[in-house]
Amino acid sequence: MDDHDSDEIHAPPPPRKSREVLTLARRRRLMRVMTAVLLGCIVGAYTLGALSERVIAEEETDLLPVSLEALIIGAAFTLASLPTAWSIVGRVLIPVPTFYIYLTVLLGKNPPLPFYAAFVVAGLYSAVLTALSRDLAERPMRPKLGSSRTRSRRATIG
Repeated sequence: MDDHDSDEIHAPPPPRKSREVLTLARRRRLMRVMTAVLLGCIVGAYTLGALSERVIAEEETDLLPVSLEALIIGAAFTLASLPTAWSIVGRVLIPVPTFYIYLTVLLGKNPPLPFYAAFVVAGLYSAVLTALSRDLAERPMRPKLGSSRTRSRRATIG
């Protein structure tokens, strides 16, 4: 009986992860961070290009230089796309500045878009960037298409 009681008291130690698994996890996380940084740079460059197309002299009424505005949008997108729990901060920062910047761009083009169309398109830019950053930050929650995990499930099911 003593052996039976000691089994109930002492649980087995949790299994350790192998070095190979830890290395692959570290590499996957680094690739996700690098993807977020690269896409943040692309969003910043795209925003800078869009801001340079404005015909109306917004530089006189802007609070920040054009390059700093593009940098803020790119940095907010990068922050929102990182695979961390606090990436929600970036997703909170994206919608309003992106909407305002793209609204001024669309209204300042030659010829300008009608206000209602510019309003809708700026809202779409803002929503797409927010949704894309959310998808990038939370990507590991769903299995990738064609992954070995999906194939092994198909083999066991079918």
